[in-house]
Amino acid sequence: MTNPYNCTKPGNLFVGYARLIQEIINGLRNGHSYALIGGRRCGKTSLLMQLEKILNSGGLESYAAQVHRFSIQRFDTLSVAGLFGFIYATVTAGCDVPAWPERTPRGVYQTFLDLLETHQATLVDAKGARWLAILLVDELDAAIKRLPDDVFFQNLRHLLMDSPFHPHFRVVASGATEMAGLIYSGSSPLNNLRHKYLRILSAKQARKLLTAGFAETYETEVLFKLTGRHPYLLQGLLEKLWDQRPDCWDKATVRQAGKDFLREHRDFTHWLEDFDPAACAVYRQLAQAPGHALSFTQLREQVPPEVRTEVEDAITVLSYHGVIDDTDPDEPELAGTLFKNWFLNRTEPATCELAPTGATASTGNSGGHPEIHVQVNPVIHGATIEQTFSAEQVTQMQETIASLKRTIEELPIEKSAKLRAQHALDEADIELQAPATSGQPQTGTIKSAIEHSADILKSAGTATDHLNTFIQKANRIGPVLGQSMGWLSSLF
Repeated sequence: MTNPYNCTKPGNLFVGYARLIQEIINGLRNGHSYALIGGRRCGKTSLLMQLEKILNSGGLESYAAQVHRFSIQRFDTLSVAGLFGFIYATVTAGCDVPAWPERTPRGVYQTFLDLLETHQATLVDAKGARWLAILLVDELDAAIKRLPDDVFFQNLRHLLMDSPFHPHFRVVASGATEMAGLIYSGSSPLNNLRHKYLRILSAKQARKLLTAGFAETYETEVLFKLTGRHPYLLQGLLEKLWDQRPDCWDKATVRQAGKDFLREHRDFTHWLEDFDPAACAVYRQLAQAPGHALSFTQLREQVPPEVRTEVEDAITVLSYHGVIDDTDPDEPELAGTLFKNWFLNRTEPATCELAPTGATASTGNSGGHPEIHVQVNPVIHGATIEQTFSAEQVTQMQETIASLKRTIEELPIEKSAKLRAQHALDEADIELQAPATSGQPQTGTIKSAIEHSADILKSAGTATDHLNTFIQKANRIGPVLGQSMGWLSSLF
């Protein structure tokens, strides 16, 4: 049987948003256009595909509606002429009208209107008097950086609101954070679009996704806690779990699926790019709070003074990225530990900037090295001895790995060698975040990752004094890993 889950395939096993889709369809019927705002991998494309499917099956029965879904990313080069030429060709497809002209002496948008006016009778004959073009535009905000100005957006607003053809056009456009600049304020070029936000799945919707490949009897608490019911993360872990086909899940099985997922998908860095300082500050407070929930008032009190007025907007941003749950707007809470662990381990606390290759900041000790307090508790299972670590010890090891990554970043060697050495340490990072077995990080995995990284540096011709800096930092956690203080020195 083929794995039903595929987290990278838009539209696969679409669940949820039935009420939102119906609300949009009702709004289209009444002349409204919409902006769908969601973070990367939150399901914007999938929602547009589902909307297209419903509209094509007769969702707007009183109109001769034609649905045209396209992505801004389809265009190799982007221009106002290219966009309006594409819309013109799409709308007039199948009609006996001339092609879009190579030159537009009266201006691009005016030429577009002139052509529609000239051939209005042909359009009516071919499509009916109530012809309606519904443009489902994916990643509209990608056009912001690729166009020299906002002329296209201003023209689009006029087309939808004031032009003679506004009864014949509707738009549903998707985007992420940069869509805000297009729609929010009174001076924004597309402030006529009604904005709708994507969210995490409800527990009922998440269980529906689960039952596409598993029985309802499977335990979901650990899975939902790890993913936060984020549609992309949830389907990604279910994809991994389906390949394993376990008879039942336990904490270790789900964590291993999370570890495998993180190794193959590196999306979190891109998510972070959409967070402004206020969003980062709010998320950090929630991630560090007992119970991972704070009231709106508490958040305003605890974030830096310079972003206190932006807390409400920050909550909205984090919610439509699927990393918090604001079902109760007065007390938002964290959604998902997979992203939380990555965020706390990979970002600088003061600035929220991504540390080199995703490493976290140092603890601020005067010597520049994290202090390691060794307290190893042996747990005997048959003939083997496993080491158990406190949460503090795990954090200290994560900070040491982060310090090693920063050391690599500063080495005078080729960038490719730096990346290989840093990526080797990712194995240790992932093991510390989501242990493969027994719920405890495996010292052998961490030790091998560090040794592999050091070996890459040596093979790249790293000078002895620079390599020694790396080795000395790594040696500090030798006792925690069951090794001597000079463990790595003895190998190199």
